[in-house]
Parts: sequence; structure tokens; C-alpha cells
Amino acid sequence: MQVVVAVIVTTDQSIEIHHQIKKAKTTQSTRTNDKEPTWVLQGKKLVKVREFKGKCYVDVREFYEKNGELLPGKKGISLTPEQWRKLLSLGDEINETISTLC
Repeated sequence: MQVVVAVIVTTDQSIEIHHQIKKAKTTQSTRTNDKEPTWVLQGKKLVKVREFKGKCYVDVREFYEKNGELLPGKKGISLTPEQWRKLLSLGDEINETISTLC
């Protein structure tokens, strides 16, 4: 199963979250830790909300497969809830810049 999530920050700074569940096409079984909420960005690039050393993080990371299990790779970033909220608040400005440059 693949969950597609769109986070929209509106002009009044409220946050709308839309998600759609899609069945993933898999050729072999891959396990992840079911205790952590997980969203698939693309392929093996995932967003997870996880606890590490007693603190909560939003982990945006590329995972790799080993022995049928998905494991976190080195490519990625873990954000504190405060950093995540700051990133969301910059959404409009980032989107405008993307529209201008890309």
C-alpha cells in the first residue's frame, strides 16, 4: 500500500492535509516497522514520524532493502517538530521560488 500525502499551507496559516491510498506494485515482500507512521514520497523515499532517544522527529529519508527489510539510508534529514512546522510555514515562499526558477 502506498499513501500519497499533500500538505497545503493556506494563506491564513491553517494546514490542510489530503491523503490518498494506492496499492503498490511489488515484486517481493518488503517489511517496515509498522509502529512508525510512514508516507511514501516516491520509490523508497519515505517520510516517517519516529522517536529516537526519547525525542520525536520527522524523518525524510531514502531507504534501502536488505534481506527483505527496508532500512534507513544515510541520505536524508531528521527534523524536530519545531523545524518541521517552520518548513511548512515556508511552503508558499518555497513554491513561489520553484515556480520562478523551475
